[in-house]
Order: sequence, then structure tokens, then C-alpha cells
Amino acid sequence: MAEPADLDDLPQATVVPKKRARLSVVWIIPILVALVAIGVAIQRILNEGPAITIVFKAAEGIEAGKTFVKYKDVNIGQVTAVQLTDDYGKVEVKAKIAKSAQGLMVEDAKFWIVRPIVSLSGPRSMCRRSSPASRDVSSFSTPTI
Repeated sequence: MAEPADLDDLPQATVVPKKRARLSVVWIIPILVALVAIGVAIQRILNEGPAITIVFKAAEGIEAGKTFVKYKDVNIGQVTAVQLTDDYGKVEVKAKIAKSAQGLMVEDAKFWIVRPIVSLSGPRSMCRRSSPASRDVSSFSTPTI
């Protein structure tokens, strides 16, 4: 058998910690793309203005994506949806307003529809006011002909 003195001369085992798995180079591009996408989404949310709903008796000429909300003949928003109210008696117009015009959105604001009329005497506009139940500012203007 081996003597105890010989056992001390044997090599000792040492524990080497396993190397940590490093982030693969392949993951750098998807991570960068995700960070850029998150940054774009945050910026869009921060720069977005209010969404409003206006109720009209009729919505002749108003089309989602084509009709603009104007104040003093400056576009301050765009219509995003046109639908009937739950009782089918009126029309609900949803619009997205620019953040810069957010201050114009007040409780007692009035909206109206401006429709161009073309006749032999020349173009002119005819206005129709919104119902008193509407709650925001400005005017709707249909695209001119």
C-alpha cells in the first residue's frame, strides 16, 4: 500500500469556475433594432396630441383620413373615423389633433362643417354648425374641389 507521505506528493485537484457565456455577436443587431423601435415609439407617444370625438347631425363630405380639422385656415388635425352613434340618430366624428393645438381643445368649443359650393357666380363656402353637445374647438373643412 501507499504510505501517507506519498499521498501528500499527489497533485491536488483545483476547481476552475466555468466561464460565463458571453453575449453572442449575433444578438447585437436585434438588440439595437429593438432599442431604436422603443425610442421611436416613445417619441411618437410624447409628440402625439389629443384624440377628440365630435357629434354632428349629419356628416356630409367628411371622410376618415381625408378631412382635416382647421382653425383659422390652418390644419390642426385630421379625421380618423366616422361612425353612427349608438342610437343611430347622429354621427360621431373622431379626430386626432396636433399637440401644438392642444390648448384649443376646451370644454365649450364649437365645430362646424365647411362645404365648398361651386356655382356660376364662383366658389363659396356654406357652413353647418355642430350640435350643442359637441365639446371642442375649431372647424372641419372638407377638401376643396
